[in-house]
Amino acid sequence: MLSCLSNFRGTTGFHKELARSLNTRFPLYSEDKEACLAMFLDPRFKSTLFRNNKQKLVWLKDLVLQDVALCPAVEVVQPAAKVQEPQQCVQPSSDVWSAFDNLANSQVASTPLSTSEWEIKAYSEEALLKKDSDPCDWRRTVGTFRYPSLAKLCPKYLPIPATSVPSECAFSVAGEVVSVRRERLLPDHDFVPGEAKYDTLKLLFKPETLAKCETEDDIKEFFRSCHLEEDGADEPLVECRQRGYMDDPMNTDHCWRETELWNIHYDGAENLQDKMQNHLLWRLVTEDLFMKLPLGQSVLLHEVTKSLQASII
Repeated sequence: MLSCLSNFRGTTGFHKELARSLNTRFPLYSEDKEACLAMFLDPRFKSTLFRNNKQKLVWLKDLVLQDVALCPAVEVVQPAAKVQEPQQCVQPSSDVWSAFDNLANSQVASTPLSTSEWEIKAYSEEALLKKDSDPCDWRRTVGTFRYPSLAKLCPKYLPIPATSVPSECAFSVAGEVVSVRRERLLPDHDFVPGEAKYDTLKLLFKPETLAKCETEDDIKEFFRSCHLEEDGADEPLVECRQRGYMDDPMNTDHCWRETELWNIHYDGAENLQDKMQNHLLWRLVTEDLFMKLPLGQSVLLHEVTKSLQASII
């Protein structure tokens, strides 16, 4: 970037000040574990920063292997185990081919670690992705199948964690723009406290019917209030079945959306339809629905439908 700016007249002072500010705010970026892992797992950059530093390359490889070892095992095709045959007493032989037999018997099956090392080597030698490419798309298509061990680390380091801290903090003289001590981010990129994540419901239901939707209890109370009491009718089932992050084609900033999937079931009469906005409609779960939805939503909906043992028309 500095080299590019230096080619334009009138930017000399700007690019010098920019370089000074970056060095002041991020003096040890090449030693930051999270930053280096995110750079390596991004197929547009990989280990370009350390291409002339063998010691750093070894350090980076060890970091990746340590993180891979902490992830759930990836199913890989392993060589078939050799069937153990009854042992036979064989007299020592001076035959020259016995050396090959001993060599073959000493070979061991590949382990997850050796598989991970192979992935790192092949991934590092592969050409860089174009800078305008989407690394998340690469992970979903190529990475998951070609480098399954590395792909498991991508959701941990590639997504940008959501935050409610205003952008003005980037210009704070304190210097800690991104820190593990940021009090508004929960561990492992969980939901950000303080964010009005249920405000979207206000667009789906009439304002006078949904006065408060700040907490999970507010949501449960709203859907339970739609139940019309009848003799013999059970209380409605209102539960959050799944929460997490989902990639979505509407995202243009490579962030993953916070997602909650709720299961609401009424045994008796209800007036939920009366509280819905006119543009909110019911949708039956049919086979063609999965083909129309984005891949991430389709897989999630199919898993939940299966777990609820619901009928797919």
